[in-house]
Amino acid sequence: MTVSGIRRVRFHDARHTFASLLLQQGESPAYVKDQLGHSSIQMTVDVYGHLIPGLNKQAVDKLDDPGYTGGETAGADTKSKPGYM
Repeated sequence: MTVSGIRRVRFHDARHTFASLLLQQGESPAYVKDQLGHSSIQMTVDVYGHLIPGLNKQAVDKLDDPGYTGGETAGADTKSKPGYM
């Protein structure tokens, strides 16, 4: 805290908050990479990947269904067919 009672915020803290908010609001990692001036998308994803909505769900879905393509799960249409158990 400063003498005025206001918490000191470093430039890096504001930059990290900016990137975090963009990703949590659904902006693409490529856009955030460009805004931050990172040299590669890998750097952005390494630092901020845990904030990308749905990223973990997609990974888990892939484990649940090896035929998962990112849309509906493979075989999902069989539920509407007669004789499906």
